[in-house]
Amino acid sequence: MNNLEQHLKEQTDAFLIDCFNEIEEWGKSRVLGQGKVRNLYESFNLNITQLHMISQVIYKEMASRFVESKVD
Repeated sequence: MNNLEQHLKEQTDAFLIDCFNEIEEWGKSRVLGQGKVRNLYESFNLNITQLHMISQVIYKEMASRFVESKVD
C-alpha cells in the first residue's frame, strides 16, 4: 500500500473529498460505483481485502492534512 499512500499524498484536497464522498456512498449502497476509488483499486491492482482497506488509507491522508494545517 506504500505506493498508494504516496499517490494520495500527491493528490489535491478536492480529489480526496471526492474519494471520501464515494466511500460514504459505497457504505450506504454497498455498491462501489465508477469513480476515483474504483480507479485507485484498478490502478494499483489491489485484491478484495485491500479494496476494503482503501478507505482507511484515504481517511489517514485526510486526517494528516487536517492536523498539519492546524499546526502551521
